[in-house]
Amino acid sequence: MTRHLYRIIYSKTVALILVSVFLFTLTSCSASNTKDTSPIGGINYDTSVYVMSYENIEDEEEPGIVYREVLDFNKLVTDPDRTLVLYFYTTANADVYGITAGVEDLAQYYANDITFVGINTIDMREYTTAYNLVALPEFVLIKNNLIISYFEGYNYDYWTMEDVSYWIEENLK
Repeated sequence: MTRHLYRIIYSKTVALILVSVFLFTLTSCSASNTKDTSPIGGINYDTSVYVMSYENIEDEEEPGIVYREVLDFNKLVTDPDRTLVLYFYTTANADVYGITAGVEDLAQYYANDITFVGINTIDMREYTTAYNLVALPEFVLIKNNLIISYFEGYNYDYWTMEDVSYWIEENLK
C-alpha cells in the first residue's frame, strides 16, 4: 500500500511539474510577443532621426529636452493620435545649432500636444525626396496621418522661432 501511495504522489508531482513548465513556457512566449512596439527608443544623441522629448533627466533638478532615437519612422508618422513637426536640417549649415536650440524650445513649449522630430538630412537623404524638400531648414506639420503644411524657411528673408510657432498655431486651428 505504501508503495502504491508513493507512486501516486510521484506521478502527481511529475504531472504538476510538467504542467507548471508548460504554463511558464506559454506565458513567457506570449509576453515576448506583446513586447512594447513603440516607435521611439532610448536616449541617443548620435542618431540621425530623433524625437525631442521634454522629460525629467537623471541627476538634474529640472526637466529638459533629451533626444530619443526613432526606431520606426513610418509607424511614428502614421500614428493618428500624434501631431508631429518634422524638423529637417543639415549639419553642413553653420546656423543649425542655433536653430536646433530654438526647435528644442518649441518642443518644450508644445510638449503635451506635439511631437518634434529632428531629421539630419545628410544621413537621411531619402527623406528629402519623400517630403519634396527644396531647401533647409524646413518644417513639416503632420496631424491625423496627413501633411497639414510646410514651413519653408527659404521663402523668408528672415524668420524666427516665433514665426514657426505662429505657423504651427495657425495650421492647427
